[in-house]
Amino acid sequence: MNQTSLAQVLQAARSPDINVRAPAEAHLRQLEAQNLPMLLTGLCEVMASPNNQQDVRQLAGLYLKNQMISKDEQRQLHLATRWLMLGANVRETIKTIVVKTLADQIDEVRKTSCMVLAKIAAIEIPRKLWDNLIETLVNFITNAQSPIQLKQASFIAMGYVCEECPQHLQDKSNGILNAIAKGMRTEQTDVTIKLAATGALVNSLELARNNFANKQERDLIMQMVWSAATSADARVRVASYQCLVQIASTYYKYLGEYMKHLYELTANAIQKETEEVTQQAIEFWSTVSENEIEICEEAAEAVEAMAEDSSYAQAASRIKEESKPPSKNCGQLMHKTQSTCSQTQNHQEPDMEKLCKEGSECHGLVHDAKDSCPPEVGMELDEVMEACEAGLSDGEPETKQERAEVAEVEEGLEQGLIEATHGPSKECRGAMMKLPGVCGLQESRPDLDKICGKKGPCQDAMEEVTKSCKPAFASQILSFKGMCDPCTMKLSSMPRECQQSSPGLPTGKCKDHMCDVGEACKDAEEVMGMGRAQVEMFKASLSKITQLLSCGGN
Repeated sequence: MNQTSLAQVLQAARSPDINVRAPAEAHLRQLEAQNLPMLLTGLCEVMASPNNQQDVRQLAGLYLKNQMISKDEQRQLHLATRWLMLGANVRETIKTIVVKTLADQIDEVRKTSCMVLAKIAAIEIPRKLWDNLIETLVNFITNAQSPIQLKQASFIAMGYVCEECPQHLQDKSNGILNAIAKGMRTEQTDVTIKLAATGALVNSLELARNNFANKQERDLIMQMVWSAATSADARVRVASYQCLVQIASTYYKYLGEYMKHLYELTANAIQKETEEVTQQAIEFWSTVSENEIEICEEAAEAVEAMAEDSSYAQAASRIKEESKPPSKNCGQLMHKTQSTCSQTQNHQEPDMEKLCKEGSECHGLVHDAKDSCPPEVGMELDEVMEACEAGLSDGEPETKQERAEVAEVEEGLEQGLIEATHGPSKECRGAMMKLPGVCGLQESRPDLDKICGKKGPCQDAMEEVTKSCKPAFASQILSFKGMCDPCTMKLSSMPRECQQSSPGLPTGKCKDHMCDVGEACKDAEEVMGMGRAQVEMFKASLSKITQLLSCGGN
């Protein structure tokens, strides 16, 4: 079938008259079944020929594109396999014509060819069959002799390809971003080029992960966006804010250092810009708020996890386990440490000179015991090493105060070595075993009023543990008191429905809860279940949300 005949069939296939349309559609299906290479090549030629009407050319391109894509996964696999079975010569012919059509004089035809090119790339690039496509497009963009329409279409096509298969273009991100930077630079006076380049950036941000991880490259990308955001053309400004929305969604963790400028830029856009730009500026802050809420939700979930059955069951179980003497192997090592490294016949007073001397038998025994014994024994041995670092073994104390301080430390070390060897003292064990019952640690969800109240049986039991056990040991046993921190308590009391991700800012009672959390946590230095870095990120996010919510009338 020649090009003219195929163009006529395509025209008939879109006729509102079913008597005209049905035979044409049947003819196209027949061509597809009997001679697919001829049909696809013919469609490509119809799209590329300036002798055909614009609408027919576009229709040919769209029909060609639809021969390669399907929303159904199995159908898509079939179409991809069918394309690959056409043979290299047919595929190369079609690709050559499509690339040539990027320079067409008609804008809509160029855009159609961009879509066709991207769908072919989506099949071939993951299979390493069109490795030079990106280089070809970059060359069109950077070649000073390329006509404007070819540069514009190359940006559009490159953006579409990046959107189709970003995971397969990571190694080409530098070349892509450099080309885009050339189109977005301040000196670029052609608006169609700047608009196409900015649109390409929106679609290529997903593959710029390595670039965003590098501060210098990240700054350059952000400068490109700032420049586009101040363009005289509203369409370019809209595209630049679409970039910001995408950046906020994909690379939110890097935005902190740019927030002051972003606030000024978007605030101005919301107040003074066109409706389309304003909508994108609002969308940016909506994305920011969703990220911040997600961070707070994760914090609440972390705290809630600490309050689940397993956490308290572990606390009760640990108390029971740590009240037992150490294992036989650990006990033997500690007995040997006491007998070898003590100053007195009853093997209780530690000889710090022996313990602290590098390379000595006692020094080695302490390290062996740390490797073989449970954490609670290790805590006692850590105190021995800290005493060594503090110089406790260096000579005799001179003043009465120094002697008293050394005696206090040695007494503590003596008790620690005894507990490390034999397990907690009888008094410490007795105090520990009271905790699960009076503090409700064996309940499915303990009553925080019991644990966090000012007076009561639980407080008496915790005080007894503090008095009877070594400080570091007591601190570990009483770690569940972290739930009593005001910030942790507020987070753990947040209703589950307020912890579910949803678009936009919380409203109603969830807004009130979020404001209460903000007030309770604004000065928090520690939050149960979080490391220090997490706490700082959580507080920064919470501060932004409470500002957006106007908590306290701010």
